[in-house]
Amino acid sequence: MPTAEIPDEIATLLAALDAAPSHTAVLRTARDLARLAAGDGAGRTRCRIALVSNYTIKSVEPYLAVACARIGVAPDFYVSEYGQVEPDLLSPGGGLDAFDPDVTFLALGLDGLQPQDVADPVGAGEEGLERLIQLATAFHVRARGPIVVHNFVTPSLSPSDVASGLRSPANRIRRLNLTLAERIGGASGLHLLDVDALVAEHGRARSRHDKLFYLAAMELSETLLPEVAHRYMAYVKALLGRTRKCLVFDCDDTLWGGLVGEEGVAGVTLGADGLGRAFRDVQDLALAHHRRGVLLALCSKNNSEDVDAMLAGHPHMRIRGEQVAALRVNWQDKVTNLREIAAELNLGLDALVFVDDNPVERAQVRQALPQVLVPELPADPALRPRFLARLNDFASLVLTEEDAARGAYYAQERQRRALQTSSQSLEEFLHTLALEVQVTVDETEVVGRLAQLAARTNQFNLTTRRHPEAEIARMMGQPTHRVYALRAADRFGDNGIVMLLIVACEGGVWRIDTCLMSCRVIGRGIETALLSRVAADAAAAGVRELRGEYVRSTKNALAADFYPRHGFSLLAEPAEGHAVWQRAIGAGAPLGVPPWIRMRDAG
Repeated sequence: MPTAEIPDEIATLLAALDAAPSHTAVLRTARDLARLAAGDGAGRTRCRIALVSNYTIKSVEPYLAVACARIGVAPDFYVSEYGQVEPDLLSPGGGLDAFDPDVTFLALGLDGLQPQDVADPVGAGEEGLERLIQLATAFHVRARGPIVVHNFVTPSLSPSDVASGLRSPANRIRRLNLTLAERIGGASGLHLLDVDALVAEHGRARSRHDKLFYLAAMELSETLLPEVAHRYMAYVKALLGRTRKCLVFDCDDTLWGGLVGEEGVAGVTLGADGLGRAFRDVQDLALAHHRRGVLLALCSKNNSEDVDAMLAGHPHMRIRGEQVAALRVNWQDKVTNLREIAAELNLGLDALVFVDDNPVERAQVRQALPQVLVPELPADPALRPRFLARLNDFASLVLTEEDAARGAYYAQERQRRALQTSSQSLEEFLHTLALEVQVTVDETEVVGRLAQLAARTNQFNLTTRRHPEAEIARMMGQPTHRVYALRAADRFGDNGIVMLLIVACEGGVWRIDTCLMSCRVIGRGIETALLSRVAADAAAAGVRELRGEYVRSTKNALAADFYPRHGFSLLAEPAEGHAVWQRAIGAGAPLGVPPWIRMRDAG
């Protein structure tokens, strides 16, 4: 389904495509979208996507263009020309460098990399693997955005030989793919896309059109292109911060089969076999997302005692109460409950994915809350695990300690809310909270978390610039930039790294390029503590002025007063919604740390 924020003209194009989908319709829609983007971009975010391949890959472009349009993005494409792959990747200053991609998809088939030495296929394959790694790492040094590398596809044409065993062509490719995963899997900014698994799932015979393969070097069939684009979009969404943060489930006939209020805990369908296993697998998928930092919530028309009994007592229940960040189990309408869940978790409605078996409930939520993603869940429970596994809306380019602990953070947040309710004033609550913060500069060990914050933070984000991991890493240690990270903790536990501030050092002026804060800690004065540290560092460096920008987005209104609230004066307004603020070092009231916050030494 298209998102709520796209312009009407684009929504009409997508609706027509959804009503009569076909390859021809995709091509036509992509052309119309390109026409709109060539005008004023229809107000959409731009994204530069490079497709670098030694076989014909351009056919995936229309599918990517349509998928981008569904999230309000206007893509620009660079497709490597025939014979230009190695010059593009190896030569600084070439066409690929000039394009400066936000994300690069590197699809290099083994045949085009290895020497054609049939006498030693093992050695030839290893040479091809080394060439792929050399090409990827050569461009990685220069690339600003992430590089997504295809692994090798197991051959669909090889002689049937029951005696070949481990020496079979398929096993040779599998060993190369394992080595490839080991070699680039841990590299910052390099990502591996398991195209071989995608081809296997789609069907090897269906994944290649033999005639087009021989005549046009097309290794990916027309039927496979939508799936490849779907996998690509996980990276685009993660890069641009268009991912979701909370998975909200209905309960009856969604997490288990039947009505627990009527059939009791022992009577519902949930177990290790039959359809009970399908419901259990749905919960296992939910927990897999939870371990990667996605919040879980329940929104069900039910008696709360019955759902509590399921969470606590059913032997096959995978999701337990301590893993649920928010519950709305009552007889209220689900639209109201979803609004309350978003407010409780301090998330926008566009951070939610709502999973419900009831098509009437789904339609009501879509109509009232178009920002919420509501997948069209299959009626057959047996089809749901695979359907939900295919969702690409929770992708993250890096996994951090904060991801693993996010569920615990929100459990602590319930304790903080209880303390705030019992406090006589906001200041009493903040003092009782016993906040501690620690600020570091250019801490290379946490660059992944900082890139994740840049990609995912929307509400308190002064400029919404999405600096990728490789770009932040380059800024660190350079005299032209300072990258500040802030950790926060209080009496209830550690919040992890919750703020990023990037300074561009421009002589006697320090310009705050990026300033953002996790929604979990908004309203506690932490941003003032970090700005105070930046001002002190600027004074020590002999800087005469701090400058900062506010660039309005659809989601960052609560950050609009950040600079005037801290004594900055308006310097310029380059465009509507874009303000530049300045503050002379040493002028006005000092930027002090709020009295309820203790600054800890980073050492």
